[in-house]
Amino acid sequence: MENDGIDINAYEKRRMDWHERKWRLAAEKTMGFIFCPIRKCRRDLGCSGPMVPSERQRRAVEAQKAVGLSGKAVACLPLCVANADDDTHQRCQQVLEAIARALEARPQPRLPRYDRRNRGRAWG
Repeated sequence: MENDGIDINAYEKRRMDWHERKWRLAAEKTMGFIFCPIRKCRRDLGCSGPMVPSERQRRAVEAQKAVGLSGKAVACLPLCVANADDDTHQRCQQVLEAIARALEARPQPRLPRYDRRNRGRAWG
């Protein structure tokens, strides 16, 4: 199968960035950084915890692999969502759907970037 000159690595990198922004926004809207179980996020006033591989993303990874991609772009979730109970994860899914509807209504989608604000504090 030809890739028609498409740079797959660049595409997956952009897709990974979009996926991370979308899930971090959903986590912040669902749990809020004040109630987030990750202390680092509360200190940073936003979702800035690590993105970790999650079994909950298995179907999304399989879908990416079915179209010839590696699946790494959608394999991770924020730590708080990956460790959340099923009810909280379901609420995050509902927020993701609301975000998708809002982005469809707006021609120039722009999601906030949740970079680590206090870079001097490491996770390890």
